[in-house]
Amino acid sequence: VLAGLLICIAAADWLNDRWNGWFQAKVRNAFETVDFDKNGSIDGTELYAGVLLLYLKVKGLVKVSPPTMDTVRKLMDSADVDRSGALDFYEFQTVIEPLSQQLLVRGMFQWAITLACPW
Repeated sequence: VLAGLLICIAAADWLNDRWNGWFQAKVRNAFETVDFDKNGSIDGTELYAGVLLLYLKVKGLVKVSPPTMDTVRKLMDSADVDRSGALDFYEFQTVIEPLSQQLLVRGMFQWAITLACPW
């Protein structure tokens, strides 16, 4: 039993390392995609467009509605630690990570319900 537990822990650590690398690459790609003017930062309009793109990509998989522009502006204000009015990559990451986690949890929950109650 202990050996099985140790194997599970090692596997979870391995998956976590792979997930973090994959997720970081996706966040970097998203940042570069929504930085429409290519100035190295994301303004409020670019952030909202990026959030809408994220929700459109998962719409077929997860039944969710995107946040309002006002909600995204509040997220941006809380993430804009240098008060520049725009987000650098690290500030952008603090907005995208919780949104992505919410979508993932929601998707997993809907998937579990679908499997448990297929009718």
